[in-house]
Amino acid sequence: MNLLKNLGQAIVRIALLTLGIVFYFLGMFLPLVVTQNETIMTLWLVIFLTATAYVAIVYKVAQEKGTERPFLERIKSSVAEATKKFFIGVGILICLLIFAVITEEMNTSYISPTLDHDKANYIPAPSTYTTPVQNYVSPTSYETPAETPTPVHYDSSYRYNYRTGYSGNYDYNYDIEGYSDNGDYFYGNVDTSDKYGEGYVYDDFGNEIYVETEWVDYGVMEATDEDGNVYEFEVD
Repeated sequence: MNLLKNLGQAIVRIALLTLGIVFYFLGMFLPLVVTQNETIMTLWLVIFLTATAYVAIVYKVAQEKGTERPFLERIKSSVAEATKKFFIGVGILICLLIFAVITEEMNTSYISPTLDHDKANYIPAPSTYTTPVQNYVSPTSYETPAETPTPVHYDSSYRYNYRTGYSGNYDYNYDIEGYSDNGDYFYGNVDTSDKYGEGYVYDDFGNEIYVETEWVDYGVMEATDEDGNVYEFEVD
């Protein structure tokens, strides 16, 4: 009978312990369910774990006071001593963190004796070198300078269609027609500057041919296409 009683008590204790562990972890990760904010989650974990450590210290001190008094009374009388031990532990932890930060800063600022101590000449190893981030300006934000329009001049008293450019550097546009060396008829339009020019001509079937021209007489120019064929044109 005692065996069954002890077994039942053990089962109850295990069940209560299991429920306690489950509720403990539920409480620990409660903010993760309620909110996705990492700052709140981190702050809650710090508070939760700190409270856990404090409760564990109080429980440990209460256990050391013996069993002649009720447990709750031992807990109450242990708070002051446990609080003192808790803050001593927190102080030691803070000192360790400060020491770790100072050590890290010293290691970061240390320069190996084998390297040039002149920081102006110090070149970090490729594995530790970080390319400086430059302020990049999107090409879309560039402002294209306003271009002065090239003047176009029309004059019906001349044989060109129109003239562009400025005095001493005019470009002219002409309609031309003429024949190839084979006697085939062509017509088109070219731009000229000084003695030379270029443009496109067309045969009777509308085939387009690129030509380069050269003035050979007044109102007459000789043209050559990309295949070396020669043409003679007159301005229209």
